[in-house]
Amino acid sequence: MADPSSIIYGLEFQSRSLCSIVSTDITFLAGTQSLKGDNFVHKIIFDDEGNALNKSIYPHPDGEIWHISASAFQENLIATVHQQFSGTKPIHGCVVFELCNNDGCYATEKKIDLECSDKQFPISRTQWHPADSGVLLTLAETMIDFWDIDVAKKTCSISSSTKFETKSPVRFSAAEWYPHSGHSQVGAAIDNSVLFYDARDPKSLVSTIDHAHGQTIRDLNFNANKTHTIATCADDCNVKIWDMRKSSQALVTMSEHGHWVWSVRFNPLHDALILSCSSDSRVILHRIASVSSDVNDLEPGKELLSDCVVKFYEDHEDSVYGAEWSHADPWTFASLSYDGRLVINRVPNDEKWKYILDSST
Repeated sequence: MADPSSIIYGLEFQSRSLCSIVSTDITFLAGTQSLKGDNFVHKIIFDDEGNALNKSIYPHPDGEIWHISASAFQENLIATVHQQFSGTKPIHGCVVFELCNNDGCYATEKKIDLECSDKQFPISRTQWHPADSGVLLTLAETMIDFWDIDVAKKTCSISSSTKFETKSPVRFSAAEWYPHSGHSQVGAAIDNSVLFYDARDPKSLVSTIDHAHGQTIRDLNFNANKTHTIATCADDCNVKIWDMRKSSQALVTMSEHGHWVWSVRFNPLHDALILSCSSDSRVILHRIASVSSDVNDLEPGKELLSDCVVKFYEDHEDSVYGAEWSHADPWTFASLSYDGRLVINRVPNDEKWKYILDSST
């Protein structure tokens, strides 16, 4: 059976922000980054059976969208990091919005404005708590703020903060809640290192991976199916997988990209499958079974699948800033390039059947 073809959707404007929504449908959000025109949040629902896209376009009145994230509990509740200009002066902001659909009239209702505890620093990234609808974290330069929010009352407060003390011109570039042990830790990338904080007491640094890469780390992602396992990617063109307890050397290094790597994601169900995307305009699907949960689940007499590149996806012509797995279907993912091209792709059939047949025996 031939592999399904890519589905391409154009946002019309430049874009770099993409996220997947927790939903029963295959749903993604993408935000535009138009300097002169209006900006929008595009909600894309993929109909796998009909091989078609359904779109809803919501106005974003606060300018260019630099980052977007969605609540795991309310699929129409999002946070955006944005920038607009007053004359020649850039104005940065971070807002929690609700996406509203009133009989086909799409709108965004502003709920909460967020501002870093150190007001001189603009917020650059948000991350919703995966198990608590009233908690999220924000990054701003060398600050991490933990927020308690009440959308119904439109109130928010910073419950705790931590600051990375340094004299070097570095900033946090990515952060994520640790998906095990009650989400008790947060991993954060700063410059070329990864720091692990106790989420209950953020001033407490649990451990570090110092100099994990040769250049700036752009993204990180925990393995939800295997404890102590994290993937990182960076401007040194590498994707690495680490054991958080053994920081002296990466478990695996993947060097197939030819430019900065912007995103890395473990498959939420079959964690041997890993997505990465880069300024080289490619999305790569890796199979890294050797350090996946497959090792623990391997039955006697069966051989582990070998590590390899499953497929190079070359549907883009510009830098690819995001690649996200669907929460509804583990075989489907989206990628987004700077020219506004969003592409829906699937895991190749022969790779997919390896896992389906294995789980059925």
